[in-house]
Amino acid sequence: MGCSVLGLLTINGLAIGQAIAMPLSNSPQQSESTSTSAPEETPQSQAFVTPAMPGPRPLSDGTYLYGQSPQANTIGATYMVFDVKGQEVVGAFYMPHSSFDCFHGSFQATDLALTIRDSYEQNEFAYTVPLVEDDIIASTQQSTAVTQHPDGFYPIADLSEMDQHILTTCQAQTW
Repeated sequence: MGCSVLGLLTINGLAIGQAIAMPLSNSPQQSESTSTSAPEETPQSQAFVTPAMPGPRPLSDGTYLYGQSPQANTIGATYMVFDVKGQEVVGAFYMPHSSFDCFHGSFQATDLALTIRDSYEQNEFAYTVPLVEDDIIASTQQSTAVTQHPDGFYPIADLSEMDQHILTTCQAQTW
């Protein structure tokens, strides 16, 4: 997925290492009193701006492999290989040594909305894969990006020749 876990420290769901300079007081009373008098030229009177954390974003453009098992080719596990371009995805669900079903769809706010084509009957049906947020990665940037991935699936770094063949087959289909 292209993310590094170096420097990540999470305690009770909060990422540590994201602290940004904050004003000494955010109270409206202090703001009113300083707005009626001449501003002081000390660091304490300067307002600090905390950039808003961007909302979760879908995966970056590229090709991905996720599995219900963190290891590739585990018998009985379902895998999804797909290509992302903007908000759109094309790919397939498959199990090792079995058939595969192609899909296309798009990222929604908290879901991956897919249309799946059954490989045997060629029937199409809608399917939604919930997305969960990845852990926030500590960064020297003023903001950190939070990405999403399919719930219940582990990222797998390397695509096999079979994964690439399945993906190419699904990309060639006309929807």
